Amino acid sequence: MNLRSAITWLCLAFVGLSGLAPGAASAAPTFPYRWPDYSVLPIFFVPRDWSTSSGDVQAEAAAIRSAMREIQGYYRVKLGSMRTFRLNDVEVVQADGFKEAYGITWNGRNIYADGVEVNSSFEGAVVAELHRRGYPTPPAQNESGYSVVIFVKGAGGWAGGRELGSGDGGWAILGDWAIDSLDGSVPEGAYWWSGRRLQTGAAAHELGHVFGLPHPDAYGGSFASSVMGNWWEFPTIGFNANDISLLFPAKNAFFPSVPGYLLQGMWRGNQGFTRTVPLNSNGVPNFGAASGWSGPVAISGLPGAGDMQGQGDFIFSNGRTMMQSMWRGDQGFTRTVSMNADGSPNWAAASAWSGPALLSGLPGSGSLQASEAVVIAFGRVLRQSFWRGNQGFTRTVPMNMDGTPNWAAASAWSGPTSSSVLPGSGDVQSLSETLYPNGQTMLQGIWRGNQGFTRTIPMNADGTPNFGAASAWSAPIALSGLPGSGSIQSQTDVVYRLFP
Repeated sequence: MNLRSAITWLCLAFVGLSGLAPGAASAAPTFPYRWPDYSVLPIFFVPRDWSTSSGDVQAEAAAIRSAMREIQGYYRVKLGSMRTFRLNDVEVVQADGFKEAYGITWNGRNIYADGVEVNSSFEGAVVAELHRRGYPTPPAQNESGYSVVIFVKGAGGWAGGRELGSGDGGWAILGDWAIDSLDGSVPEGAYWWSGRRLQTGAAAHELGHVFGLPHPDAYGGSFASSVMGNWWEFPTIGFNANDISLLFPAKNAFFPSVPGYLLQGMWRGNQGFTRTVPLNSNGVPNFGAASGWSGPVAISGLPGAGDMQGQGDFIFSNGRTMMQSMWRGDQGFTRTVSMNADGSPNWAAASAWSGPALLSGLPGSGSLQASEAVVIAFGRVLRQSFWRGNQGFTRTVPMNMDGTPNWAAASAWSGPTSSSVLPGSGDVQSLSETLYPNGQTMLQGIWRGNQGFTRTIPMNADGTPNFGAASAWSAPIALSGLPGSGSIQSQTDVVYRLFP
């Protein structure tokens, strides 16, 4: 990692501790397929007109993967139930035939208008071949356990979803209008239907049909009440009461209740401590049931020299990797930790630490006092913050199609914010920002003058913080209630096992 890249990894991570709740073991599927029971399987079906090994197809597959992760988080938030579907990785399938074998004809006109003709054999040909090759798309519509979202390259504006008649499952099929919008080839505004945001909404809509949700007019409802109507208003639009009543309990198997937990970490006197906090069914931490603090961990096992200044972590929106970082002696260090299938960190597979990053690359003056990062907007944006010289700065970083931060496209730093707007007195010592897994609330915490304060911030419908509606700061929290000795140096909160 070069110096510029290292500086951009401004997130806090609790470092060196692995005493986390154990991950759940994955049971073997009941059904005769290699994917977990009652899960969603995205498939990118590529006729032989294109090669699956080409850079374009691989980029399109990454865009599909990113959109499906966003939809998974969107369902969890908009259903208001803290439950979402289990999502498998995208299967990229090289079809046996050219597009014409599946009833697709390009007539030479604009494929984003009237240039693609799809005949009545299309859907049956695609699902029959996939089923013959081992995918859960039964032509007889008589198998349970899987909801499949099939993106078919070459299929133009095709979009439709089907719940199976005699099996608990189904499939949706989307064509080039979705694929090319998701990877940015057709931007929002080019056509009435185009753009990543709109076509992610279209895919969320078609998946709803697979789960058995109708258009609102089927029961006299308003199209403006649900993504099953006005899908182009994604992600602000959600699900209505009728949608939710149709999903639960009928689709409980596809929407398992998966326990998560909040990991809290803090350093004081150059010693580290952690504890776990279970989550209530509404996604809010149950601090009354928190575990005891574990530790201490000595700072001698970490790279660099000097006092601990900042530490924390955030999970990439692909759910596969956690980025950890820490600052000590005004130098920053980072590493990555791969995630287990259940969403818990695989500490044994952590990378070596990279760095050091230099503080001179950041705005402001003085030593680093605190830093934090949190993924918001249904996984689309990383929000970064830091304090130095009692001044605060923030920026946003868009996420790439593969769920990693696009550091090159980061916004400029905003600020400075004066510590005079914060409660308490004394120097800023730590900052934490945690998005509850219900996606509706962010918890902010600060320490200054060895007193702690917290507040909650509601999230807008698009998943960004509504700072104008933030709660008042809590009464001061005394340092005497925490383990260890010395001044508080850093804190972090991160939620694990967001994805079933």
